[in-house]
Amino acid sequence: MLKHDRIRKITALMLAFVMIALSGCSARIVRIPDSVPANAPVTETPPADGAQPTPGANDDAQHEDAGADDSDAGDTNAAENNEGGGTDGAVEREPVKFGDMRYVRPDFDETKAHIERVSEMVDDGEDAEKIAEEYDRLNEELNDYYTQFHLLNIFCAIDVTDREQNDEYERISSEYHELTVLANELDGKIADSYCRDTVLSDWTDANFEYLEISRRMSDNEYIELRDRKTQIGMEYWDVYTNTVVDFMGRTLSREDIDSGEFFGEMKSLLETLYYEKLDSVLGELYLELIDINKRIAEKAGFDSYNDFSYYYDYDRDYTPEDSERMCEAVKKYIPDEMNALYGSLGYEEYQGLSAAMTAAGQLKVRKELIREYADEIGREMPEAMDMLIERELSVLTDSAVCQGGAFTTYLVSYEVPVIYVCLVGGYQDVLSFLHEFGHFYGYYVSGIDAVTSSSLDVEEIMSQANELLFTPYFETYMDVPTYSAVKKAQMFSALYSVVNGCIHDEFQRYVYDNDVGSVEELNRVFAEISSSYGVDQSFYSVPIEYAWVDVSHTFEVPLYFISYATSQIPALEIFVKSLEDREGAIGIYNAVVHSDPKSSFRQVLEDCGLDSPFEEDTIKKLVADVRDYIGPAE
Repeated sequence: MLKHDRIRKITALMLAFVMIALSGCSARIVRIPDSVPANAPVTETPPADGAQPTPGANDDAQHEDAGADDSDAGDTNAAENNEGGGTDGAVEREPVKFGDMRYVRPDFDETKAHIERVSEMVDDGEDAEKIAEEYDRLNEELNDYYTQFHLLNIFCAIDVTDREQNDEYERISSEYHELTVLANELDGKIADSYCRDTVLSDWTDANFEYLEISRRMSDNEYIELRDRKTQIGMEYWDVYTNTVVDFMGRTLSREDIDSGEFFGEMKSLLETLYYEKLDSVLGELYLELIDINKRIAEKAGFDSYNDFSYYYDYDRDYTPEDSERMCEAVKKYIPDEMNALYGSLGYEEYQGLSAAMTAAGQLKVRKELIREYADEIGREMPEAMDMLIERELSVLTDSAVCQGGAFTTYLVSYEVPVIYVCLVGGYQDVLSFLHEFGHFYGYYVSGIDAVTSSSLDVEEIMSQANELLFTPYFETYMDVPTYSAVKKAQMFSALYSVVNGCIHDEFQRYVYDNDVGSVEELNRVFAEISSSYGVDQSFYSVPIEYAWVDVSHTFEVPLYFISYATSQIPALEIFVKSLEDREGAIGIYNAVVHSDPKSSFRQVLEDCGLDSPFEEDTIKKLVADVRDYIGPAE
């Protein structure tokens, strides 16, 4: 079951795992006017006796899976039985397709009353075993809230313009946070009572430490702060999607500016006007969020939000000071190599890469290649692919209203992960899918343990190494100049993801450690930090001081971004090893995926024979290995 004392990870699990493109910004909202998915209806009350909602109004929703149609699934029963899955044996899963899942509004009043009933049982001194049984049933109820919360998040991503869904998401988020506070209060009562050893018998010392922090935040003020945080996340996407500029009697959206009507200096002027307006609104919103997060950290008993978030939100076994040391090493060794790759393409390479980045329908075209790759990786990856295809567990959309980027969510009640990708075209769609399928594979293997225990940095190794290990397959259908360009682009993207992770972590660590009083100061600090990593104005298509507003993580999951850097370094190490011993490197990759979800990031690296990203020599050696792989810049 999903222990609610570990729900601090809930936001991290629904964040957008955005692929970092050559432009250096996270993906924008894609506007392609076709294939608009239908949306799930909001159901007022759950079906009787805990039954699954019946299919109906949303049967025509369009969900397109990489890997093909039902005919490609073969005769395997892995989707239903998952006989090889899980680190502790098979993970049993009910064979429900994503298209048959419906958002069902949980009964807030009933769950709240359930918490009160268990609390009264403790007060009345009832038998500890009976309390344990009722406590387990309560956790199952909370699991359903968790599932509906994340299911609705997917539907909101499919259509960011659906105001009713957005309002419902805000409502259930508020309810869920309130229930979490009440459940933490109940845990505190049990922890102080006669039935502690029976009801909380599987808790570790870390569980009780987190409980103490949660108890400090169990009041109405905290609920209000959490609710406002959720609203800010929703407002970010509302502003980002709907901002327009008035120019010469016309109202222009981002879509209008990118439509091809404007070129050169005119387009540059319009983009600047657009981002000035975006920055002015989002900047004020971010200043509010900074204040809220500082207040939450103070309530939790921490001197710094950085320390609080690293420990409580992400359960990291490294500190902001460790990140700072890594970032200094990154500044020292990576920018020169990254800048050598930037703009290093010859004419034929550039032409080939341009075509590869714009080719339509690549996930469908390359489905057999993706399947061949899954078979090569082996272990449970082919079974995970079978389950994804048979259960239609990927939402791949190029609709005009989809949320940009990609993410993978685990639906606890269904015991399955679901992939969401807003398609942008070209081979990047293949990589976006593979990135998310790396997460999917990890969830397939570890199930609920990956939600409650797994290090987010370890999960990002699974996704980023999965992209890199696929690289040789591009050679099977690309000509020599195109493949050469793609190799360079991938290495640039990988190095840039390390640098970008450091830029945004240093930026956020700064704003939470200092009193930043204006949007202008936010802009100045970001531009200075970005430039210190060799990422100057030439890397951005918008004024550098505004570029930070393109990263939704800053608003939705503060201080998450460093995990892209810490995980990309071992992912690159696995890839470099594959150039000499591919089978051995795949073995290391599978060892990471099958590592104990309860192991820390550093422990997994040590167990799998991977170097620490916090050591300067690791960064130095990695850059040299990348240089050897790509060859000297022309």
